Amino acid sequence: MLAIKYRSHGIRLGHACFLTKNDIESKKYKKMKADLIWLYGLQDHPLDGKYLRTQHTVIKDIKPNEDDLFSSLGKKLRSHIRKSQREPNVRIIIYDSETIQNDASILQESKSLFEKMYASKGKHVVFNMKMAKALCQAGNLCICLAYYQDEPIGFDAILMEGNNARLWLAAFVFRDNPDEAQIYSDAHKRMDWEAIVWCKKMGIDYFDFGGINSFEEPNGIARFKMDFENNNKVDYMNYLVANSLIGKIALLFLRSK
Repeated sequence: MLAIKYRSHGIRLGHACFLTKNDIESKKYKKMKADLIWLYGLQDHPLDGKYLRTQHTVIKDIKPNEDDLFSSLGKKLRSHIRKSQREPNVRIIIYDSETIQNDASILQESKSLFEKMYASKGKHVVFNMKMAKALCQAGNLCICLAYYQDEPIGFDAILMEGNNARLWLAAFVFRDNPDEAQIYSDAHKRMDWEAIVWCKKMGIDYFDFGGINSFEEPNGIARFKMDFENNNKVDYMNYLVANSLIGKIALLFLRSK
């Protein structure tokens, strides 16, 4: 079980994912010293908490050797990845938790890309820096950054625990340079592929693409993810549970909304 916590507005917030059946039945997550705990990725385990939503995702088995894994992607996707690999102005660099902790610019660049992407869509979404730092301190985060002409253009933030990985956050600033749109698009596909390969080398067996909107009517992001994996489709539940008196009060307030 991956478990981290931090404070926000005076409340101790916990996050737990990759929970096993035993973690849930033994309520291992309750041992976290947190007022409210987000539980992600539960399958058929309803809890006494605030049900957030059912999340759809695709999970790729990345145990096969790299050649077989690459062949599983499909001819068109492989072509885009190879094209990006030949592009001299594109670099993909993957940073582990220790490196991220020692170089503050990595999270700052990710934050900037994330918030810029949403701003370009007319939305205000804030990068959760506290959670990112807590994940790094626990050793459960890696960040894959894509660069074009040495400028960051996109990133994947990936949670890792045991032999599982899950795409937590991702951003790509396609609209910054419409004249280079195809280069950016190819780089995005290559970035996800190289993240998968890196995770495989780190002992990961299963790569969760972190959620899609619908299997039947996928949006653009969902179609992008399903290009990498279209067979292992999974539904799971996310919950918010109270773990203290303050948490119970906060949960009652949230339930009323």
